[in-house]
Amino acid sequence: MVSVEDMRRLRDVLESNRKTYEFALFPGMPHGWMNSTMPGRYRPKETEQAGSMILDFMDLVHAGEFPDDRVIWRFQSNIAPDYDFTKKVRLA
Repeated sequence: MVSVEDMRRLRDVLESNRKTYEFALFPGMPHGWMNSTMPGRYRPKETEQAGSMILDFMDLVHAGEFPDDRVIWRFQSNIAPDYDFTKKVRLA
């Protein structure tokens, strides 16, 4: 799990260094949500969506869709306004 604060710090580093990125925060994802060997945690729909986003981004990179003279930042988030990462616990 990555905290929202850690995600913001990473964005700050990438933006300070003028690097292109795409990030998405998915709502309600427990630790291990992309791991199909963890019943109860695995989220196949979201895993497929995240995997497609990664592959789409890489396809755009390799196709030259992000020119060297441009920096593109894409961030989407779907979290609760009162989200508190310190209260996040791993599922058994």
